[in-house]
Amino acid sequence: MLRILVSYRGIPDSPGWATGDLVANAFRALGHDVSVYGYYYQKRGPDGMLPKSLSYDEVIRQQFDLALYMEMNDGDAQYAELKNVKARVRAYWDFDVSYHPKFTLANIRHMKFDHIFYANPDFANLFQMCAPRISVLPYAFCSLKHVPKRVIPFRERKYKFAIIGSPWEERVKIVETLQKEGLDAHLITNKFREEYIEALNDTQVSINYNVNTGRGLLVMRVWESLGTHTCLLTNGGDHIEDFLTISNDCLVYNNDPELIDLCHKLNDDLGLAEKIARSGYTQGHLLHTYNMRAMQILDVLDL
Repeated sequence: MLRILVSYRGIPDSPGWATGDLVANAFRALGHDVSVYGYYYQKRGPDGMLPKSLSYDEVIRQQFDLALYMEMNDGDAQYAELKNVKARVRAYWDFDVSYHPKFTLANIRHMKFDHIFYANPDFANLFQMCAPRISVLPYAFCSLKHVPKRVIPFRERKYKFAIIGSPWEERVKIVETLQKEGLDAHLITNKFREEYIEALNDTQVSINYNVNTGRGLLVMRVWESLGTHTCLLTNGGDHIEDFLTISNDCLVYNNDPELIDLCHKLNDDLGLAEKIARSGYTQGHLLHTYNMRAMQILDVLDL
């Protein structure tokens, strides 16, 4: 059994749903002794904030086999504190360097990590300057949080085609375009946590349009769709072919005409959509849960 520290910010109004929570729970599921440290919450106060978080004094008094840092974008003070943590192996898992590359990279150089895991393959050259070893490791889904208690049978679902998320202008246009094609398309907004997962659970074909596509990052919705037995139809350009088999586990479109053609194809052949959903669900549970990511981290670090 390893002693592991997971340090992250989390989400103030969503205890248990932050990526750091999911990773910490994955290590616990593997039988390890896991502590968490929420730097952001230490500064904001304890009310409703990571009740199981260690205090800073408790963190620096202990010795860990692994200290895994995540979501570290609170500035120099956070790094100055956390460099005092005693750990046999220090690693960092970055998800969104594409949003603030100079800030993130400038800070993590000071930490002297043994290994950096990163979700965005486009930034490999930059991370090579920050640690002796680096590995690609994308988001995943949680087999507890992201899988509904009851998966709705595919053909009983309410929505045939749906985009679930903020009503960005591009998403509104996509739905309107599909509706003009006579397709049963919906934009579902204001769904968070359990409600968001249930909306996916009631959708046959989940259309992912992410405005940041092309930055190299596969967003969380890609993985969450797998956990709900939904046929994933996502915009390409972010290395999805490195992790899923296109046309088998998911479908990819690169422009509106391709999206329209694929939607008509799935609309005419619901069996194909169901087959892709089943394959994505199976592949996701085999390779893309946070429990699997936790095992991958320990394997790569030889722990």
